[in-house]
Amino acid sequence: MLKITTQYGKSGEVVCNAVSNQDSWRNDVPFCINSYNKVSIYTKDGLFKQIVEPKQVKNFWSWLFAHQHRVGKLLDTKTLPNISHLLKYIGKSIVINKTVLKIHRIESVIGGIKIKVKNKDGQIRGVNSEFGSEVIDLKRFEDWMVDSIISNTKI
Repeated sequence: MLKITTQYGKSGEVVCNAVSNQDSWRNDVPFCINSYNKVSIYTKDGLFKQIVEPKQVKNFWSWLFAHQHRVGKLLDTKTLPNISHLLKYIGKSIVINKTVLKIHRIESVIGGIKIKVKNKDGQIRGVNSEFGSEVIDLKRFEDWMVDSIISNTKI
């Protein structure tokens, strides 16, 4: 994190956008860090505003720590990812934490996709990424699915 704050604090570049957390930031909010590690955003009116509410500051830093792979990458918030090629995985069985589950639904969202799975009792739940977020990076999901699919397994 020190490398990130040093680099982006000096340059003033946008660190990320589309931060998903309990503060319900708009999808297209660009976040910046100044040289004092203060978090600022560009408002929808184009104004630069420092975040001062302690809970929002804490939430941003927690999110950034968990999503370091997103630093410096601005997401296209106008276009949802094309997941049509992933629909072939619906109904396939996978193993998560030594439990066999069936992919029930795959949904496009800003920043990736959301996955719903069904257990052997028919209960449907969401799948979290390795950082505890419901939003899963599309590329990481594709890589994971190649290794996780169980062929011809019924649940």
